[in-house]
Amino acid sequence: MTNEDGGGIAPGYAARPAHRSPVSDSSDLAAVRKGIDSRIAELEIENIRLQRLVAELLLKNQQLRRHGD
Repeated sequence: MTNEDGGGIAPGYAARPAHRSPVSDSSDLAAVRKGIDSRIAELEIENIRLQRLVAELLLKNQQLRRHGD
């Protein structure tokens, strides 16, 4: 079916080939998962860095307030 006859898939989306094997689907899924896991690890490191920066700035702010009194 095509989009012209009112059936089929939405414009901009390609039909998935029927000849793909479960192995390639599994490896595709594993690759996506690996990418997601990698991004999560990067974000966790960035989160720790930002938490330390906030703690450092809070301490600096407290010091400045004490010396300003």
